[in-house]
Amino acid sequence: MLAFPRLNMCEAAVDVVRRHPYLAGEPSQRYARALLDRELAVLFLVESMLAAETDEAIRARSQAEEALRKHRAEMREVEVEHARLEAEGPASHRKRDLLDKATKE
Repeated sequence: MLAFPRLNMCEAAVDVVRRHPYLAGEPSQRYARALLDRELAVLFLVESMLAAETDEAIRARSQAEEALRKHRAEMREVEVEHARLEAEGPASHRKRDLLDKATKE
């Protein structure tokens, strides 16, 4: 399957050279090669930049997941403490206030 698109590209290149024979000369080929080398260098640069961005995103995600784990653990501790306080009821000085209020009414 890959051979057919490349074959079509080769045929297109041959057609261009037939229409413009001066492109078959060595200076034109060197210029075309230099343009291709430049484009390849740009693509390698883009690839390395994307790889660096990917690495940074992976590090940021890892840090965010660690922070999330810590916050969830802290939330569980707070929920346990809250449940314990709810089970104990109001503080002893508050219990007296409720009794005083009930007896006054």
